[in-house]
Amino acid sequence: MQKVSGYVTKDGSWVRELLHPNQDPVQGFSVAHAEVEVGAKTRPHYHQQAVEVYYILEGRGVLRLGDREYEVKPGIIALIPPNTVHSLRAKERIRLLCFSIPAYRHEDTVLCDR
Repeated sequence: MQKVSGYVTKDGSWVRELLHPNQDPVQGFSVAHAEVEVGAKTRPHYHQQAVEVYYILEGRGVLRLGDREYEVKPGIIALIPPNTVHSLRAKERIRLLCFSIPAYRHEDTVLCDR
């Protein structure tokens, strides 16, 4: 077991990589624990290659996928295809697991104003 330190991603969320090919014997995917503080919102962005899956552990908020918005709460799972603009706004502090296939890379993230 290892202690995992966190960092802020390009979209502004705070994450800890739980499994990533750069540090673990896994290939083709990554798993991160992310947090968005109450009242905060991640920057709208998309991933050119990665499919993301969000699994909400705690808190409530709104996930924007393209032109649609969805209420999220614990137990909700969301599939985010490549090239889909998305952002997450926290009404309560949100904790989630984020699965990325292929593994998360800053270079795959494109910030946008949509």
